[in-house]
Formats: sequence, C-alpha cells, structure tokens
Amino acid sequence: METRLQPRALVELQDLKQNLRIDPNIEVFDADLMMKLRAAIAFAESFINRDLCRVPVILYPYARETGLNLDPALHIVKVAIGGQDLPLSGWSYAGGTLSLYGDSYAADAVVEVETEWRYDIAVAVLMHASSLWLNPADSVETLPKASRNLLSQYRTYAG
Repeated sequence: METRLQPRALVELQDLKQNLRIDPNIEVFDADLMMKLRAAIAFAESFINRDLCRVPVILYPYARETGLNLDPALHIVKVAIGGQDLPLSGWSYAGGTLSLYGDSYAADAVVEVETEWRYDIAVAVLMHASSLWLNPADSVETLPKASRNLLSQYRTYAG
C-alpha cells in the first residue's frame, strides 16, 4: 500500500467570499481575506494537529476488501480501479474496511482512493475566518464556540 500526499485547498478565497456574501468580482479585499483565511487554516491545523493543505491518495493492488483505517477527519470522495472511476454503488467504507463490488479486475490492477477533509472542518475554518473578518479589532484568542466544537472531535495530541 502506498500513500501519496496531494495538495488540495481545504477552503478557497471564493468560498470565504460566498460565506461573507461578498461579490466575487470585488477584489479590493482579497489580500486581507486571504490573510484571515490562512490564519484560520493555521489555527485549525494546530488545533487538530493535521496538515489541512494536503490530503492522502492511497494506492494498493486490487482486492475486494482492504483494511484502510482512514483518519476519522477524512472521507473518501473517489475510488478508481485501473484509472476507471467506480460509481458510489461500486464501493463502501465501514469499520476501517473498503469493500469493492461488481466486476472482477485483473490481478495487477491498482486501486486508487482519493480523500478529502470532512466538511465540518471546512465549515469551522470558514466560521473562524469570517469571525476574523467581521471583528478585525476584536481580541479573538480562541475559535468561536461553534467552530471549536466542529473541530474538537478530530483533535489529536502530539507525542
């Protein structure tokens, strides 16, 4: 089994603008919004002890069932075999095991599993970045309560 880390933005500038109801064509605030967004991502990364700017892509030889034991902060967005995407009805993930259904594939076929961070982590980052934007003079020392609660279930401690 091989794991490759793929760069992927958790939240992008246009997501933050949409959350704040800022016209996407207005660019005068972009630099400040990006600074707030980077700060919110950095805080979330520190809080849950994960790199939120990269996601794992897992590659392994074809097998109908494989133990993946995915990080609970991730979810699977795509499964492909030999470069061919499987429909959602062609796979399931439960109890740390990825099960593949349908056709049999060649013994040398490679399964590729793409993941991304769970949506509640992205929402927590958006909430925090929005709070930083809407309260620029406020002394915000911790995440707003709702965003902290969204992140708390994924918190791990180094060591």
